[in-house]
Amino acid sequence: MDENLDDQNRLRNSNKLKYAYDNFASGVGYIAVTLANGNESIGSCFHIGEGIFITAKHVVENCTIKEIGTTTYQRAYYKLQDSRTTGMVRANLEYTPQATAVFKGPFLHPDENIDVAAILVPDIKAPALILGDHLDDWLGDEYVLSDVLVMGYPPIPFSPKPLLISAKCEVNTIVDKYTGGHPHFILSTMARGGFSGGPVITEQGIVLGLVTESLGVNNQPTELGYLSVMSVEGIYNCIAHHKLIPKFIDEQWDGFWSKVETWYQNSESEHIVVTLYDRPDNANVSISSFRADILDIVKKTVMDLFQNSFVFEQVHDMFFRFHYAFKQDDTIKPVDLYVMINDIVAKFDIPIL
Repeated sequence: MDENLDDQNRLRNSNKLKYAYDNFASGVGYIAVTLANGNESIGSCFHIGEGIFITAKHVVENCTIKEIGTTTYQRAYYKLQDSRTTGMVRANLEYTPQATAVFKGPFLHPDENIDVAAILVPDIKAPALILGDHLDDWLGDEYVLSDVLVMGYPPIPFSPKPLLISAKCEVNTIVDKYTGGHPHFILSTMARGGFSGGPVITEQGIVLGLVTESLGVNNQPTELGYLSVMSVEGIYNCIAHHKLIPKFIDEQWDGFWSKVETWYQNSESEHIVVTLYDRPDNANVSISSFRADILDIVKKTVMDLFQNSFVFEQVHDMFFRFHYAFKQDDTIKPVDLYVMINDIVAKFDIPIL
């Protein structure tokens, strides 16, 4: 690596939202679609890693996706040894505009009322936007009156091609809609068709949520409603349901979004936890308990039946795992083993929490 391209030499814009734009604008894309009635439309999406793009469900549902693309260059500027005297810097072109009609999906949120979808676009190389960790139960008013950046592709009259629109605005409030779903942030900027599916980024460079709708009444025009941004938990739930968790997100959350757990407990000293960790490249089923008799039965049953499909690991006396071997001829998958172990535990009549 060129020493001049070291991150310590990178020039950073003092405007935090402009710096966020410089880092992430080339990771925000458009989705061109043909609606069921034959009309053409456009929405927005953004990259979260490993070719996974997030958008609003209504952008891609019941329509034909024609093209997915990005339009913005990402340039980074680095100091040189003589920058102070010459004023010259080095520019490095890290990402360029791209477009493709090759994709997998869309993968819709399992709850039809949650407006989120994911699309796998392996041919587009783009920076990964960083999802925030502010889950629903942790949200208060900490983001109210904070400055944020919204990006997307509202169509511009007379423009021959999609153009990325960026707007600096602030969070006015957060609302739990009486119709249900995840919390929504209300932003101060004007709502426009085409922003749907686009990201909203904080000054800290994290995704606050994605644009889903204009909140209005009596079928008033989109521009007269409040720009509404759904918080990130719905995104996590969608990609977890379809097993599309990028590896770096899985590591940040210590496998949280790739796990399913069943808890059994009679008392503090008598509890059992059965856990399924399931990713395309790594999967295991674990069980922990103070009940040695249950652990012995589980271990013997699994090893007698499936020792060629799973590798046993004794973590400690009361906790062990069965690691999936990923053999092509396996007749049992990790989720099947998870169900089987729960069936064994259920025979001991220990209540599920």
